[in-house]
This record gives sequence, structure tokens and C-alpha cells, in this order.
Amino acid sequence: GDSKYWELTAVAETPGVDFKEEFRVPVFVTEDSQNKPIEEFEEKKLVESGYDLEGALPRYKILMQNVGQGLLIIVPRMRRISTSLITFIVTCGIGVGMGFAISHKEYFVTFVVGIFFLVFFAIFYSATFIKREFALKGENLIVKQTHPLGTKVVECQRDDAKFDISWSAKTNDKPTSWNLSLKVNGKKITLVSNCKDKELLVALKHRLLNHGKSPQALEDEASI
Repeated sequence: GDSKYWELTAVAETPGVDFKEEFRVPVFVTEDSQNKPIEEFEEKKLVESGYDLEGALPRYKILMQNVGQGLLIIVPRMRRISTSLITFIVTCGIGVGMGFAISHKEYFVTFVVGIFFLVFFAIFYSATFIKREFALKGENLIVKQTHPLGTKVVECQRDDAKFDISWSAKTNDKPTSWNLSLKVNGKKITLVSNCKDKELLVALKHRLLNHGKSPQALEDEASI
């Protein structure tokens, strides 16, 4: 199954009666979990394979550049025009259906259709109008979201940042696109949304966590 646990064996040699007992300690993944072994293994494997992050970013219209000793990454508006167009068409179609349900006083249907309308409108708005910029200055990470309704800025120390890669869409019950998010101070902010290349997000996360660190510092972290 999907359960995870540690196996612990306790052994003690006692004159006349030897003791041996096995225990299973369950392990749970929570929102505060960070640096999971599987994710660390994926990142290390990807880096060792020579994945070309700089070459992959332009395919998804993401700009990354070195600024002094820091790093600046820009995810522009309408990065994927197809996503904006498809979600716009679907949102309009659902809106028409919701209007039809309202006109016929089908309030329960209106409620259900309204939920789908809000979901697709949120995807359309995010894909079309939100510009994301995140900068790494020393150990300081700054994330800025700009859209017509305002600007949101989140700032934290790199060591306090918790990055999360999760699927955003599935086809035949298999993930087909992923999001890269940042969790800090109980808040979650999306850095890159609806990316079909999970390896790109893994490599980008690795770059943000390790850019500018000395080889000795990386070795010290790996040994912890």
C-alpha cells in the first residue's frame, strides 16, 4: 500500500533468556515535511544526469539570469497561450450553462455548475494575468506576484523556505502537469503553474536551494 514505516529491531543478550523484538514505527508526511528522501534522491539523480536547466527554461518561456551573486527568475503572463484560450472557452461555456440553469430556477444545478465556473475562472486568471518574479539575494528569497487586482510580495530566508512539487492535472489517472509552490509562514504561493516537465521544476527547485553555496557547505548539508 501507500503506508510508510520504519522497522526497528531491539536485541539484548540476557543470560538464560535472549531478548529480540521487532517494531514498526509509522511515518507520516505533513505540510511541514521538507527534504524528503525520495525528493532528494530525484534531485541528485537529475543533477548527475547533466539536465540542461538553462536550455529547458526558454521552452516554457521562463527567464532566469544571474544578478551579481544572486539569481532572478521571471515567469511572465500568458506563458501558455493555449491554456489561457482553452480555459477561457470552457469558462464561457460553463457560464452560459449556469445562466441557463438560473433562468430555469434550477438552483442546485446552478450551485454545482458555479463551482466548476469558479475553478476554471481561477485557472484562466492565473494563467493569463499573473506575472511571477522570484529573486535570490544571498540567503534572502523574495517572491513577487503581480496581477490586475494588486501585488503580493513574500520574503523569507532560503533555509526557511519549503518548496513543493505537486501535480495540477491528470489524464487517465496519470499526472500530466505540475506546480512548483513555496510554503513559508503558513502561506503557500505558486511559483510555476501547469508545467508539463516535472524534471524542469525539480532542477529549478535544486537551483534555488543551492545557488551560490560553496561545495563545502553542500557537503555539510548532505552529511546532516
